[in-house]
Amino acid sequence: MFKKILAITLFSTTLGGFVLADELIPTTGFTFESGDFMPVSTNSAISTVKTITGAGVTNGNKAVLFTIDEGLLPQGKYNTSASTKLAFKAPASGWQIKDGFSADLYNPGPTGIQVRLIMTDSSGTSAMFFTSVPTRKKYTLNLTADSFKQQAETWVAETPIGLSKKALDINNIKSIEFGIYEISAYPGDGFILDNVQGVTGEGTSNYNLVVKPKREIIYGERIDNNPANEPLIENPEFLPLTDPDNTRQWKMSEMFSDEFDGNELDTTKWSGYHRFWTGRQPSIFDPKNVSVGEGNLVLTSTWEDAPTELMIEANKKLKVQEQKYQDISSSAVQSIEPTGYGYYELRAKTAPISIASAFWFRDPYKSKQEIDIFEQVGRPRNDNKLKQDGSSYPMNTHWFQEAGVDISGSAIYNTGIDLTADYHIYGFEWDTYYLRFYIDGVLVHERDNSIEHKIDGAQYLLFDMETNIYGCIPPLKEDFEFAPGERNPADYEIDYIRVWRSDVPQSSEKSDNAYDLELDLKAAKEAGL
Repeated sequence: MFKKILAITLFSTTLGGFVLADELIPTTGFTFESGDFMPVSTNSAISTVKTITGAGVTNGNKAVLFTIDEGLLPQGKYNTSASTKLAFKAPASGWQIKDGFSADLYNPGPTGIQVRLIMTDSSGTSAMFFTSVPTRKKYTLNLTADSFKQQAETWVAETPIGLSKKALDINNIKSIEFGIYEISAYPGDGFILDNVQGVTGEGTSNYNLVVKPKREIIYGERIDNNPANEPLIENPEFLPLTDPDNTRQWKMSEMFSDEFDGNELDTTKWSGYHRFWTGRQPSIFDPKNVSVGEGNLVLTSTWEDAPTELMIEANKKLKVQEQKYQDISSSAVQSIEPTGYGYYELRAKTAPISIASAFWFRDPYKSKQEIDIFEQVGRPRNDNKLKQDGSSYPMNTHWFQEAGVDISGSAIYNTGIDLTADYHIYGFEWDTYYLRFYIDGVLVHERDNSIEHKIDGAQYLLFDMETNIYGCIPPLKEDFEFAPGERNPADYEIDYIRVWRSDVPQSSEKSDNAYDLELDLKAAKEAGL
């Protein structure tokens, strides 16, 4: 039997850490070598399942390729649990999971995908886990034994993921299914599956899992949390507004920078939807609300007189007491690859409506961290935390832990101006010692990023529009109205996103200009600060 060590990152809904698959010793899985136990598609009319050799194979000589041949997005057939799946059906005796479960996934396609794993036991209880797999990358989906226990609803992309009613009976598993989230599926999208480990019982053949301790974090340590082989431009045409003299010798990232000068979204960099969240009720993310033209990326929100098919399908997954998706379809754009330390600059005009225009980072699976550069609500309908004149600038960081614990840091900056009235340049410096937030070159907030609750995990870059944030009441139908020639109040307009990396270490010295959160931005600019 083959021997190897395989690095695996945990993608459970509750647990963190690092896990290794140890030497191949009897405990069980599917290797597809013999070909006598092949999975089947739950919708064979539009999908292909076949054994292959070559790319993505991680154990032996064979793996399984699963593709959705027609693609479900153009047809409008959406299902949050992925209705077209690669299914393993257990014999009458069922299967067992003792120490954990893992599977190798490889995405051979030109766009990122979201793969969903759904397990069902003999009682009909199901648990769903999911992960994004970037184009031409291999991920190992891994779950520990505790992942299947009964638990309180845990915030994972704000979607309850299984196990909220009772634990999964891992001594009698009836089916194991892998599918692609269909809102993100295009014709030919698919994945290669191999080395499914941790399942024992009839028709399987075995491996073992061991836990590796979490890495020790050293103060001042600067990890490499950016994509490997990321194309960087030396001596770029543009430099950060806050460093025109290029003191940190910035190099521009081609992978994450975009001037949006074309007529359509560059799908090698972005997906026009949120790959791990449907949206904050009552609004739902809808790809139809994302467009590129006249030098801008435009995210908009739309009043819907009747529930859309996206809303209908998403509402089927909600509990009776949960708020439904209705009335408003919004928008989201997510980077194909996760990103890390660097300087980020966005020139944008936020929307003057009671919906947040947001610029943020998130990865709910691996890093379990979040940075909200801004979640700006242009015209809150109610007087809550944010001012109703569009001048509030809210910022957040989140460090999500086991059992739903969120260690967060929040700040709301009073700019003194209506941010929705014009374009502004929003800067963000993310590095080992500090997170720094800028508006039009002015430092408005600084967060210590030292050893405790350090934000250093790679995350996806996101732009989106969200309702029900900071206690702001969603807009009414009339709030979406505008006369011909006027600006659409529900448009969030982005001129460009520019991203730079630096090999010059960030100074550990606190900034001299860490301003008070009530400093008026207009006055600060006039004073030359």
